[in-house]
Amino acid sequence: MRQLHDAARGFQPADTEYRFVPRPPRAGEIVSHGDLGPWNTVYRNGLPVGFIDWDAAGPVDPLVDLAAAAWEFVPLAPPEQLRGAGFGPAPDIAARLRLFVGAYGLDDRSAVVPALQQCRLLAAERIKHAPVDAAEAAEALEHIARELRWPHSVSSQLSR
Repeated sequence: MRQLHDAARGFQPADTEYRFVPRPPRAGEIVSHGDLGPWNTVYRNGLPVGFIDWDAAGPVDPLVDLAAAAWEFVPLAPPEQLRGAGFGPAPDIAARLRLFVGAYGLDDRSAVVPALQQCRLLAAERIKHAPVDAAEAAEALEHIARELRWPHSVSSQLSR
């Protein structure tokens, strides 16, 4: 992910009509994938080697993009949701988050905690561009609202 961000710095796209963020990048933003997670990662011998499915690409603050990827790769969720997803004992998410942002090379690891909130707010904003009806949009917004409440309740744990 760090290599992707480094490669994207300075890129000035000619076409800026992105699917979810139909505007050019602002100062400090890069054009990035927009939906990084294990499902859009190609692995070779268990190691990530590339990303696929770029239909959600668009401008984003690199720290917010890192937070969004951490949300999916760490993964960040309350223990009951992680158990429901198949994790036996809930993993030590604070330690996993430190490892994830440390591998990226982020010096101030506590900086990712506010970016976690921002990445969820951006997910909510994207719903207006999604091909969903009102009921599906409401369901998605309710899910994001639950996601927003959870990191706030454990922010002291995550920033350690």
